[in-house]
Amino acid sequence: MEDDPDWDTIAQNEPASRDVPLFLAARDKRYAADARFCEALDEAHVNLKQCCDDLLTIAADIINARREKLDAMETQIKQDFVDNEVARSNMSKKLQEFAAQAQAQFQELMMRLANANAP
Repeated sequence: MEDDPDWDTIAQNEPASRDVPLFLAARDKRYAADARFCEALDEAHVNLKQCCDDLLTIAADIINARREKLDAMETQIKQDFVDNEVARSNMSKKLQEFAAQAQAQFQELMMRLANANAP
């Protein structure tokens, strides 16, 4: 370390001759533990990011699958509306034609009846 004192000089006298090696060994263990903890945090961060990315991918896949189904359903519903309108229009025309035919037949019958009752 840059700002470390000269431990050899300090360790020449008692009680530092016993305490300095213990201190330095404990400090080295703490530095090693700090390094392992940082590595563990980095690994946890990578794993957590991967889990989040996986969850987002799954959510996006589900949404896209649902959207595709909904789009297909929407297209079918629109087509059903168009088909229903065409069928309604055709039925309306046929109904008008039948009504006109029925009216013509009714008029013909009324004329026959009027001619049959005429003196």
